[in-house]
Amino acid sequence: MQTKGYSLLEILIVLVIIGVVFSVGIAQFRDFSRRQAVRVAARQLLGDIREIQSQALSGKKPAGCTGTFNGIRFAMTGSSGPPQYEIQAQCSTASPAANVKTLADSVYIQTPLPGDVVFRTVANGTNLVAGSSRVVTVCASGISGGISLTISASGDVTETEVTCP
Repeated sequence: MQTKGYSLLEILIVLVIIGVVFSVGIAQFRDFSRRQAVRVAARQLLGDIREIQSQALSGKKPAGCTGTFNGIRFAMTGSSGPPQYEIQAQCSTASPAANVKTLADSVYIQTPLPGDVVFRTVANGTNLVAGSSRVVTVCASGISGGISLTISASGDVTETEVTCP
């Protein structure tokens, strides 16, 4: 008489295989989530920088700005905690309060922006010296890929994939 069914060894082998496949899947999903967080943060920065450019180029004085409207300032802030940046209109008499935005906790800025960048009105570029640029690199722990945004003196912004340490 033969007994039908699986032996304990066969069941253990199947469970080990399922465990290995599940572990690999979790690791891949974690890396995917980190890469997506970097992309989202870089897109948020890029979108806000392009919005700043557009507002500065229009020359339309924002609410709370008195005197001459000189442009809009972009500055990375928040050295501890999640990365933050400020957006503020620059006016000759009084400027409105800065709009502070925060990036996701899961990302960090590898090369913080050294100093402010002011996007000037009516196609006057930025406050950067001709030929210079400022770089903001968004990275996440546990992955090697990141995204750099380079702001040139003329106000152009380029996006590049880079390797983070």
